[in-house]
Amino acid sequence: MNQLSPRMSLVLALFKKAQEKYEIAKQQSREALDRANEEEDAMKSRYSTFKEEGQYLHRGLKQRANTLLENINTLQSLLSSGFKMHDCKKISNGSIVTVEFEDSGTAKYFIISVFGGERINNDICTLSLTSPMARAILGKKEGDEFKVLLSKKVREGVILDVQ
Repeated sequence: MNQLSPRMSLVLALFKKAQEKYEIAKQQSREALDRANEEEDAMKSRYSTFKEEGQYLHRGLKQRANTLLENINTLQSLLSSGFKMHDCKKISNGSIVTVEFEDSGTAKYFIISVFGGERINNDICTLSLTSPMARAILGKKEGDEFKVLLSKKVREGVILDVQ
């Protein structure tokens, strides 16, 4: 049996998490629409505030489900292709990076094009390519220093490891 690479294991974990969130968002969307349609007099008046709010909630949750489905499709594509990357020591899409912040210890990130901000295995956080942290470290290599503005505070750090 083939053992998954660390990168593929992370993609698989994200894929499963995205599927779970998608199912929840679909269910919540259906429930919001059902509650809006069950509102007393909902069908008699198009001006029912509860009905209107329920429909807005339904549309928002449906959009969330659609976004999650797009992420699932991207992750499925990465899983199907094996997420092949050239062996590069510079940080890029698909890199697993360990950094040390000057003021708060170490952190581990997985840089991926979708589903940023998720925690995997309680110790790795995903970074979307457009996040401030990812933009600060993309193209850097082990030993490089960086500065990034996070929550109105400049944080400095060093790249400890790139996989």
